[in-house]
Order: sequence, then C-alpha cells, then structure tokens
Amino acid sequence: MHRIVRAATICVLTLLAGIEAQGASLSLFSDTPEKLPAEFADYKDLADITDVDNYTVEKFNLAPSSTVEHSINKANNRVIIKATATINDHTKRYTFYKLDTSGKIVDTYQFTRNLLIAQSTGDEQLVDGVFLVNKEHTYYTTWPLDGDKTRKPLIALNQDLAWSPEKLDEFYADLVKKSTRLDQFTVYEAISPTENKRRVRKVFYLNSTGKWYVLYGNTLKSDYTGKQLPIFNTLFTDFTETERYFGRYVPPANIRIAYFEKITYKKFESSGGSNNNAAHMNYLWQGMGYYQVDLGNSTLKFKNKGTLSRTDFKGEDFPPKESLLVDFAYYSNPHLNYALFSANDTLYLIKRK
Repeated sequence: MHRIVRAATICVLTLLAGIEAQGASLSLFSDTPEKLPAEFADYKDLADITDVDNYTVEKFNLAPSSTVEHSINKANNRVIIKATATINDHTKRYTFYKLDTSGKIVDTYQFTRNLLIAQSTGDEQLVDGVFLVNKEHTYYTTWPLDGDKTRKPLIALNQDLAWSPEKLDEFYADLVKKSTRLDQFTVYEAISPTENKRRVRKVFYLNSTGKWYVLYGNTLKSDYTGKQLPIFNTLFTDFTETERYFGRYVPPANIRIAYFEKITYKKFESSGGSNNNAAHMNYLWQGMGYYQVDLGNSTLKFKNKGTLSRTDFKGEDFPPKESLLVDFAYYSNPHLNYALFSANDTLYLIKRK
C-alpha cells in the first residue's frame, strides 16, 4: 500500500515538474494573478492622465476608427495631420489639420473621396508637408504651405502623344536626374470594344521652376528612382502596419515597458485549415503592461492592457514583454513645443506647459 501511495506521489510531482519546465499551465493555474509590485500600484490608464509635471497630455480628437498620417513642413515647422474616416462602403472623408509650433490647430481642410470607379475623385496625397497632389485628376494645392486651397492644374507635356519615342525617352531620362519627385500613374484607355491600350504618365516636380508637371507617353517604362510620392506619411519611422507586422519597426528608446503583470492564462487549439496543416495549440497570457515614457526631466507613467502569445510552432517560450512596445510611437523636434505620441492607434499631443 505504501508503495502505491509513494508511486502516485512521484507521478504527481513528475507531472508538475514537467509543467513548470515547459512554461505551460493547467486550469488550476489559469486564474492565479501575480502580485503586483508596489512601485506600479499608482499607474493609471493613459486616458485618465491629463498632465505630468510641466507637461500636459491631450488626446487628439478624431472620428472613430480613423487612420492617421502626419508630415511636417521643414521650412515653417508646421505639422500636418491627415485623418481618414469611412463615411460608408464607398466614401471616405479626409480631414487635414495644420498645427503651429505650440500644437494649436490653426487651419483645417477636408476632401471627400468616392471609391466608385464611375465617380472616382482620386486621392489627395500629402507631399513633404507642402503639397496636396491628386494624380488621377492632375491638380495640386499648396494649402499645407500657405493655406491656398486653389486647385492648380499640373502642366501637361506631350498630352497629344505627338513626341517620338526617342524624344520622349531622352526627355524622361533628363527628368530622372533633375526632379525632386517622380511618380508613375498608369491608365488603360479603350481603343475598341474589346481592346485597351496602356498609357503611363509620370508626375514630377522640378526644383528649378517649383511647379508640378504631368508627362504623357505610351512608350514610357516604369523606373524606380526613389522619388515617388509618399504612399503613407508618418513622422514615426517605420510605424506602418506592414513594417510592424514584419517586425521591422523599432520602438524609440524613450519608451519602455517596466513590468508585465500576468493575470489570466489561456490555451486553445486552432484548426489547421486544411488536410495538409495539422491543428496546433495556442497559449496566451493576458495582463497589464506598465510603461514609462521619458519626457526630458519628467516621466510619463501609465498602464495598458496587453497579451503575450505563442504557439507550438515557435517553441515553448513566450515573447518578451518588450514585444508589446510595437503599439507605441513617439516624435519630437527641437523646433516644436510639443511631441506626438501614438498609443493603441490613438494620437496624443504632449505639450510643455
């Protein structure tokens, strides 16, 4: 009898040791929260913080689910913030805000885009905090620079396609060397009920004249010059969703996560999705992160919900708590009396009092 009890005890201890070694958890451990160190007890949610020492923390109010872009005019240090809101399935509204060096909104501009092909309004792309350029409808404005909302037409070259291929190629080769911006727009024109013809247009800005042009030419080839119009404007380096997804975004050094409080442990099985992919286990630690943002001689401290996850495919270790920093970005400039801070896709302005 003693041998049976002893053997059972050894089996239980072996099982528990195996669980601990694998970093896994059974249901009896799932609701056991960690004891939070006292030094983090006074951390608040970011939404509840309005000031830190000599700084104020202001949420930049936008329509729900807006995507945000931003650029800066280096000549006058005016930041332009572009917020894109969805009106319905085929309509988006773009609102541009111009901020002075203190973070005050000094001007706004709106543009509505219809995504239906039959009523395409094109897009107004923010370029260098100076121009709004609509490639589809070949116009631009200088509102970001001087507040002028007048739509100025791009100067058309070879619109009648009369240039010879040799002249066109020579002219374009010269533009590649001289232009500040050089971008491609491709259209397909119907030349018969069953056939389309491809036309490539090059949009470029010449430093020598300070004007935008559009060059037409069916024989133009697509050349990468490194001067395209920005696809997405952001003052946060590599903070786009694509860069974050592929792990290329590096959070700024002044933002750190000091502690991650493990609150709830979960695990579940995921289907492989096909006969060729086996099901696998997913493991989650849901909890609270405690963050610190250096603001010169002050520190912004806040807490934020987060989840660390892993699967059987990626080993037995959970990613480090620092992996949660991908949701945060920060931009400051010595010419500005405020900083831009993005947290959970919400933009904040941190201003000096």
